[in-house]
Amino acid sequence: MAADPDGFRIAFWVYGALWLVAAIGTQGLFGTSPDPFAALFLILLGLPWSPLLAPLTYFGAPVIVSQICIVLMPGLNIFVLWRLFRDERRRFPEGD
Repeated sequence: MAADPDGFRIAFWVYGALWLVAAIGTQGLFGTSPDPFAALFLILLGLPWSPLLAPLTYFGAPVIVSQICIVLMPGLNIFVLWRLFRDERRRFPEGD
């Protein structure tokens, strides 16, 4: 039985919108004031990858490297959602 393609699509776009809003809040783009607590939402959106790369500063990496990793980790989750959606569509075509 095929998974609901609309469910995957909705999850993909909702997750992407949450990532965008959290990134805008963290950086203070479009006239908003930078909010350091918005990074908490980025860490949560980037689970399970964020805790793996966040401690890079303990090993001598600059703080900016850790921050960039935290901002980009939700993108890895979006990639995983996209691959799941694509593979599910290939395995169960619309006609079957």
